[in-house]
Amino acid sequence: MKRFGVIAIALLIAFAFASMAIAQDKPMEHKGTISKIDLKAKTFSIKDDKGVETTMIVEDDKILKTLEGLKVGDKVVCKHIVKAGKNICQGVIKKKPIEGC
Repeated sequence: MKRFGVIAIALLIAFAFASMAIAQDKPMEHKGTISKIDLKAKTFSIKDDKGVETTMIVEDDKILKTLEGLKVGDKVVCKHIVKAGKNICQGVIKKKPIEGC
């Protein structure tokens, strides 16, 4: 009976780690203002409404071209995944200002 309990706990732990690994491959959204751009390093940073700055890494040349058209202070939405503990940008869109404000 003890053996069954140990096996059950081991399986639960294995499923927990597997679900965490799967969740990291799902794209997430990060909204904020561009605070830094480094085209040579292929990185940029976004500061959210709470003041937390997150660095994104650009691996795709198409996204790098989009980044060339942006500047510090632009409000953006970045879709990214976490791979090996790093935020890999999958796409970035400049938010349009709200008219009439």
